[in-house]
Amino acid sequence: SKSSHQAQILNMMRLGFRSSLLLVLLALLMQRGILWLLFYTQCTPPASQKRFITKHGPSVNSNVVKEVLPVPVFTTDDQITWLEKDFRHRHGDVWVTTYPKTGTTWTQHMVNLLNGHEPAGGAGGLFEHCPWPEMNFTVLSTLRSKLQSSADSTSAVPRCFKSHWWNRDHMDIDKLPATSKVIFVYRDAESVFRGYYHHIMNKYGFYQVTEDSFPHGSWDPL
Repeated sequence: SKSSHQAQILNMMRLGFRSSLLLVLLALLMQRGILWLLFYTQCTPPASQKRFITKHGPSVNSNVVKEVLPVPVFTTDDQITWLEKDFRHRHGDVWVTTYPKTGTTWTQHMVNLLNGHEPAGGAGGLFEHCPWPEMNFTVLSTLRSKLQSSADSTSAVPRCFKSHWWNRDHMDIDKLPATSKVIFVYRDAESVFRGYYHHIMNKYGFYQVTEDSFPHGSWDPL
């Protein structure tokens, strides 16, 4: 009947609308943090690793190393001890050392370009030529064996490394070889604060962070 045919068309339209809506939602999730969700859900530190419990709203830190230092989930006591005791330095190593959200990635890109590498299109390409040794595991970490073997290279191009570490342990300026170079990046504190806020809100959107998650209630828009 005509009414039955119209009902079938209406149902098909509804199904098509729901499918389109689902695709849009998936696209938004991909943009807002599903890749970061996959990135972090594979991060499972050893059971012996001390964990960080935040007292003041959302935090990007999940572990505590050296008993007092809050760090991301992919940085462990074992990795820092290895860097301090067994990491092989090479003449001319360049360390891009920063507090988070001060311009680390930009500086890594600049160092890579100065070293003659092609522009990197993403984090994977960036870390290929300027890895983050403090990252113990995840798809973006660099194997210890690869870090160690790169010290044997006879290339005139210096190695580049990223670090968010304090002036202590493997990044103690008085313990680094005299031939190493450290690029320390700093930025206006208010801009760092603003960048860190948006970093949490955007990159970690899958935590469903809202302004109510922060201490003292709602913050003024930044």
